[in-house]
Amino acid sequence: MLELGCSDGGNLLSMAVMLPESTFLGIDAASSAIESGRQMAREVGVSNLELSWADLLELDDNLGSFDYVISHGVFSWVPEPVRKKLLAIVKASLAPKGIAFVSYNAYPGCFPRQMAREIMRYHVRDIEDPEH
Repeated sequence: MLELGCSDGGNLLSMAVMLPESTFLGIDAASSAIESGRQMAREVGVSNLELSWADLLELDDNLGSFDYVISHGVFSWVPEPVRKKLLAIVKASLAPKGIAFVSYNAYPGCFPRQMAREIMRYHVRDIEDPEH
């Protein structure tokens, strides 16, 4: 399974624990989230999960073939060039009989989440380096 925009890999980690014969790859643009997820995987002793930091726009489409490719919410939050790249990665990575699930935040239910996101983005707008 491939998850694009996996954050700290919590979604994949639980599946990796329950399905030790399967392999999981999570990719996210937040290096701090990826490192946190790697630490959790080490603590749990999971060896079938790989978490990688990458910008989707710079990611090679040749990640391998996956039975499942998922992306929760990312499509709703990124600009058009990233959306196109995300879909290209899904297309290139999906096995012939694989299943893709790309969720999208739909209205009107998404309005409260979007409002909270915009408020947070406003308050961190001047932070140049989120790592510090």
